[in-house]
Amino acid sequence: MRKLIFAVAGLLVLGICLAPAAHAQSGPNQDVVLNLNGSTYCTVTVTCGTQAGSADGNGNAILTGITGVTFSLNSSGLGTIQVVYNPGASGTYFVNLWVFDPAGVPGYNNYGVVNGSAGSGESYQIDVPDYDTAGGIDSNHPNTNIIANTMADTLSNSNNVPGTADASLGCNTGSDCNDWVSAAIGQSFTLTSSQEEVLTYTLGSSSPGGFSLESIQPVDPQNASQTEVYFSESAVTQPNSAPPPPPPGVPEPGTLSLLAIGVVGGLLLKSLR
Repeated sequence: MRKLIFAVAGLLVLGICLAPAAHAQSGPNQDVVLNLNGSTYCTVTVTCGTQAGSADGNGNAILTGITGVTFSLNSSGLGTIQVVYNPGASGTYFVNLWVFDPAGVPGYNNYGVVNGSAGSGESYQIDVPDYDTAGGIDSNHPNTNIIANTMADTLSNSNNVPGTADASLGCNTGSDCNDWVSAAIGQSFTLTSSQEEVLTYTLGSSSPGGFSLESIQPVDPQNASQTEVYFSESAVTQPNSAPPPPPPGVPEPGTLSLLAIGVVGGLLLKSLR
């Protein structure tokens, strides 16, 4: 039994040493706009139809008090946002979600990448937030409209911040520079009166495969390695009497290590009895 305990403890130490580092982005989610088929909700930094902004325990900007909308984000701003849309009538509908979640520090030198191809009924846009367009670095991309397009259901299906020339190193070549990066995904769908749409949006630090919008913090004087935020969506049509699928959780860094420590502790206690 003693040999078993030492073996498990050794594997635990190795696992901790090999565990990936925490996501090194600039912190919590900064801003959100949600358009539920023409009814818009936003956090307090932007102006929309209804401001429903709040902050969760990790400092993320989230929306509260909206039926069917659940935010599950960790301290790095990563996790899921789930929308269960149940209009109770047959028709064609849409849901658009915009998020501003910088991939790293200082944040104003990120750039965007579109991975894969948008699915049926799916639209998107990568752009500088509408309110970050005047003066200094922000003047590199002066004509942004991603928030306005989210609220008007006119996402442009374009990446407007593809430039990789680093603004933190003094880039002043306009659209070739990187900048603040935000992303929006829209989804249209058709329902009967007995159906609902479950949309799960994921913000993660690794590629989900398929279609996603990626914000990249490049290597620069403040960052020895590149970091990314991937924004993706899944949409499921189901009977409106069915419970929604639980959103996948994003554990805080070190969760698996703590679990392993608990297992080893349990084995040690058992051996002493």
